Amino acid sequence: MLVSSNTCAWICEHPVDMRKSIDALAVLVEPLFNANPLSGHLFVFLCRHRIGVKILYWDRKYLPLKVRAMINFLLEIFKTHAPADAA
Repeated sequence: MLVSSNTCAWICEHPVDMRKSIDALAVLVEPLFNANPLSGHLFVFLCRHRIGVKILYWDRKYLPLKVRAMINFLLEIFKTHAPADAA
């Protein structure tokens, strides 16, 4: 997946149910980020334990959903910014 250098990554600060579909996550973009899910930016959703991630990205053809296990250094970044009750 290639994104342009002016693409922003928006990270949801609240945990999201990873069972949500692409459409359900796209609906959450407007109220949570005050943004358009078709804007070409990355919208990152984390599960409660911050070990899973879903990324929404519109590439002007379709809205793919990228699901990956979190890389160790990303996990450390999210742990340092996690609320006290999430640990």
